[in-house]
Amino acid sequence: MLDAPPATNRPLVWLRRYLPAELVCTVTGLLGAWAAAALTGSPAAVAIAGTWGENVGFYGMMLGREIAQRGMRSLSPIIHDLILEFGLAEVLDCLLLRPALLYIGQMLAPNTAMGVVAGKLAADLIFYVPTIVSYELLRQRALPVMEELPL
Repeated sequence: MLDAPPATNRPLVWLRRYLPAELVCTVTGLLGAWAAAALTGSPAAVAIAGTWGENVGFYGMMLGREIAQRGMRSLSPIIHDLILEFGLAEVLDCLLLRPALLYIGQMLAPNTAMGVVAGKLAADLIFYVPTIVSYELLRQRALPVMEELPL
């Protein structure tokens, strides 16, 4: 494990770890939501498709980055580490919070796209509380997934 940066730089570490995947999942989530809106017009379908689109983009990016850093032979430990980091937050997020917030966002916003983005941002705020706590606990235990990019 690389030397950890000072505690004051923790938000920067979190941004470096999660922001690339967030950028990708925003695009894939919006694409999923758009496809559902075009095909069904159903706000519920839009919320579910947006949620799954985000999951594909986010975890595809996280998995791809870990494989690039640790190699394909580490696939099993990589998956194990990602489950430890995201498991609790993801279960709550994809099964309940994100679809509900994407749906509510659509009901409150003047258009579907704005509602999906608003719901996504609200869900992200909730998602990252347990995710960052898990990340920091795992980092303290020095699991391989916790190797940080140099600042």
